[in-house]
Amino acid sequence: MEVNNISNGSIVFKLSGKDYQVKRLNLMELFGEFEADVKKQYMDNIAGQAQRITDIKERVQLQREAIKDIPKGKDLEEQVRIAMDSFEGGVKLLWLSLSKCNKITIEEVKTLLAEPDNQASITNIMSFITGSDTDTKELNVIPTGATVIETEKKTPTLVIK
Repeated sequence: MEVNNISNGSIVFKLSGKDYQVKRLNLMELFGEFEADVKKQYMDNIAGQAQRITDIKERVQLQREAIKDIPKGKDLEEQVRIAMDSFEGGVKLLWLSLSKCNKITIEEVKTLLAEPDNQASITNIMSFITGSDTDTKELNVIPTGATVIETEKKTPTLVIK
């Protein structure tokens, strides 16, 4: 396990010539946003269907039945996974991570994604924020090419160049 895994210290990545601090996302940040999006999309779809029904009683009945079937459990988990694995889901994950330490909009993230020189760094950021680069065999290992910078809060910050 790396030092930044223990303290969730930030790592600095360079994108388009600018340094961005990135912290690993917690489970709520990873899944909570997407669960809310999946449920909202489901309810929006039901509302769209209900608008086409002219009889008020039928409309209300449709909405009542649909609310009972709102995604939950394994179904919700699968829909969240599908949403996260989409291109827009990747953009949102990257934005969630970057916006944790930096002021950045989704549009700015899309611009960063469009630049070919950023692809390697973005791949590394995505691996970092989802935890897929975690090495559980070693403790306190600093990745090659990274340096630890002490911040005012004494939280280590890794800089990868």
